[in-house]
Amino acid sequence: MPEKILVVDDVAVNVKLLADLLAVKGYAVVTAASGAEALEKIDKEQPGLVLLDVMMPGMSGYDVCRKLRQNTATAMLPVIMVTALDPTQERVKGIEAGADDFLTTPINQPELLARVKSLLRIKLLHDELADWNRTLERFTGDGMMIFFNDPVPVPDGPERAVRMAMAMRERVDELLVKWHKRGYELDLGIGIAQGYATIGAIGFEGRMDYGAIGTVTNMAARLCGEAKPRQILVSQRVMGAVDALVEVEELGGLALKGFSKPVPAFNVLRFSGSVPPSRDRAAGA
Repeated sequence: MPEKILVVDDVAVNVKLLADLLAVKGYAVVTAASGAEALEKIDKEQPGLVLLDVMMPGMSGYDVCRKLRQNTATAMLPVIMVTALDPTQERVKGIEAGADDFLTTPINQPELLARVKSLLRIKLLHDELADWNRTLERFTGDGMMIFFNDPVPVPDGPERAVRMAMAMRERVDELLVKWHKRGYELDLGIGIAQGYATIGAIGFEGRMDYGAIGTVTNMAARLCGEAKPRQILVSQRVMGAVDALVEVEELGGLALKGFSKPVPAFNVLRFSGSVPPSRDRAAGA
């Protein structure tokens, strides 16, 4: 089933232009001519992404975006805001309203399609995480930071993280067949670390996020950066917690930026012969 995208604009010619560009690439497109109609269509059609005009009578694109972020059902729905106004000023307002990305008109077709594809890919991975009792901290480009054991405590964070990562890899393997047929060279690499972090509200007035700061987040990010396609790289501490669960390839010490000594790392290959690849243990509350 093709991904569904909602195009919102009060100018009919703009709606047709965007809808035609997306439809020719195989996306299913629904449209709305106002902010109020957009909220109704989102509730009814449940699109995977919204292209949202900024300047509309009555309810602006900013107003729509804020309402989406206030609703738990649509808090993670990808939103790309589109405007012909000053890109510098409008980008700041869009980010503050909760937009994920920003495009200025006239629309650059390759840029539009690249941004849509990237955000839909991230949303797919986010949806894959829904049953794992994890916290999605943030999107960064075409990546994401996820942590376990906060705000919901879990007794087996490392195991949940590894099981989730392997489920994500399995799902991406299925999707790669379709992506490659369409000419998209995409893949997945994951890094997992365990340790203490400072967690809470981070930011400034008008822009606050719930996030984690500490050596463990840096290590996970560095391991992710080192991961080759399909690799799941875990730290020594994570390996110690899941050694009975999986078979791994020992990589020795990796020279990671920000760490004075080589960091022992392991590439997760598969579940061990005695452990079934069940999600039951990880999906519980």
